[in-house]
Amino acid sequence: MVKNLDLLDADELINNLYSKFKNDEEILKKAYLYASEGHLNQKRASGEPYITHPLQVATYLADLSMDIETVVSAILHDLIEDTDVTFKDLKKEFGNEIANIVDGVTKLDKIQYNSNEEAQADAIRKMDIAMSKDIRVLILKLADRLHNIQTIQYLADYKQEKIANETLYVYAPLAHRLGLQNIKHILEDISFSLIFKNQNSEIENLIEKTAPDRDKNIKKSLKVIEDLLSAILYLQKLLEDQNIIIRYTKKLSIMV
Repeated sequence: MVKNLDLLDADELINNLYSKFKNDEEILKKAYLYASEGHLNQKRASGEPYITHPLQVATYLADLSMDIETVVSAILHDLIEDTDVTFKDLKKEFGNEIANIVDGVTKLDKIQYNSNEEAQADAIRKMDIAMSKDIRVLILKLADRLHNIQTIQYLADYKQEKIANETLYVYAPLAHRLGLQNIKHILEDISFSLIFKNQNSEIENLIEKTAPDRDKNIKKSLKVIEDLLSAILYLQKLLEDQNIIIRYTKKLSIMV
């Protein structure tokens, strides 16, 4: 289960990762210090130090039980795009596997979409390509988008609309294709609420209005299920008692 960890600072986030990967603390610390230096003077739109974002993404991936290479790549994933760090630098410091994952995410970030239909078609094509190379690139990118959509309120309205459209028509379907249903639902819910504000309000009002009846019906259904289970258990007990009587009767008839 992926959790929203917005209230945690960088130290708490990295310590959380240390606790999950006790045998890999050295490479995690190296990646953390390397990324912290690269993002040293950068801030997110919320005003938080930028390093909290890659650490949040890494934590999401750890919650999905991804391997240490993917988690380390998450900590480093914005360096090529947003700093002077190059692919060669990452390859030298962390090896070819991690450098390739980061490079793959960077290339996905550069894709431009002109329409929702084009975005969906192109996303499926690129997903197939990425899966054939390394599916971890896509999973990392989805975790990146998950944190970005969860903190989208700090961006200007026009940026929110652009990101929400891309998320709803590209990343939510990708999450569905990969079987990441929890991520898919979060991406869809937040994006829908931003793109279709009126419809979202209507749905929320309808849910609120029908809540009492829905809760009542759920309670009734649970009562029916409980009664059925009680009846089944009672019948099971009767059958067991009957079997005992039959076995005892047979035993007596043999003795006689």
